Amino acid sequence: MRNDGIHNGNCDFSSDVKQQWLIAVSKNDINIFRGYVEQKLGINKPCPGSNYVEGITLYSPNFTEPGEFTFCEECYNQFIRNTPLSVYMQNIGIQSGNCDFSSNVKQQWLIAVSRNDINIFRGYVEPKLGHIRELQDSKTRLHAIFSQELQRKQNLMHTQLIYMGAANIDSLSYGGDKYSYFFNGSHYNSSSSVEAARIQIQIDESSRKCNNYIAEMGLLELQIANLWY
Repeated sequence: MRNDGIHNGNCDFSSDVKQQWLIAVSKNDINIFRGYVEQKLGINKPCPGSNYVEGITLYSPNFTEPGEFTFCEECYNQFIRNTPLSVYMQNIGIQSGNCDFSSNVKQQWLIAVSRNDINIFRGYVEPKLGHIRELQDSKTRLHAIFSQELQRKQNLMHTQLIYMGAANIDSLSYGGDKYSYFFNGSHYNSSSSVEAARIQIQIDESSRKCNNYIAEMGLLELQIANLWY
């Protein structure tokens, strides 16, 4: 809060505002009051849907891990806040993420609200979360394999530089070996040049693998983001 000085005006601290303020104080969470005020002022950020955005206030059910299944403030205020089942939701603060409150999720939520039974909504959410966790585990394993392959590629590139340096020294000092080397359809004037070319094939193959791993992780991320939609 700040002191705005002496002005002509009125006091907006109505009984409804006071109630929201006291709730925020009791929970030591200014975002509760902020969400109420921004909704009244009409300045809530629009729902981002499945798009990943920075710095939005997110909510999640208290039977899930914070952040694994989230609602934006716009959807929370419009569909959740004023229902008896809102007690099962928690404010997880301002974070980067997306909103999972799709039309399918909304339908299940409204059914649960109409019957005043959170287990209806929970029964819909938990199996999907199980599938998401499986996808995330696959992504984690794939990332570990990708990291190993990337390290292998970096090691190959380092070794190749050593052979290329040796080939340059041979060329400057002796004009190359007295033998002509033939590898993979090309002629080389030193054994070091041949080794550098041989390693390049391994580097190219490693690059292909890394690109494939990146593409697979991207597909998994897309599946995770769109599973609720």
